[in-house]
Amino acid sequence: MKIFVGASRVSELLAQFRCDDLEENVKRLTAALAVDSEALIGITFTPAHELLDIYRYRYSTDEIRESRTGWDEFFSTLEGRDSPTGIASVKIGEVAAIVLFDKEVKSVLAALISAAD
Repeated sequence: MKIFVGASRVSELLAQFRCDDLEENVKRLTAALAVDSEALIGITFTPAHELLDIYRYRYSTDEIRESRTGWDEFFSTLEGRDSPTGIASVKIGEVAAIVLFDKEVKSVLAALISAAD
């Protein structure tokens, strides 16, 4: 299943998301989303175990692992979930992220955000 939500809604949810390791990068992403607040972000719902398999494989590639921050929380979130998890790829300007959402899209569970330049 896939739904679309406004960039402004994703920005609001990211602003509520707390992760010390990602604080600066989350600020960069929310600022970028604010500029393009009318954009629609596609969120796909996938079983957490499938996402875990995919991202463990991607993590094994140095280039991918080193280009993003937030891996520990991303993996621990997926390991602890049985229900489908929303996932969205967000790229605005030079800021890119993979964001995990709960099934109601009421909160951000974890994020992988491109490392600050």
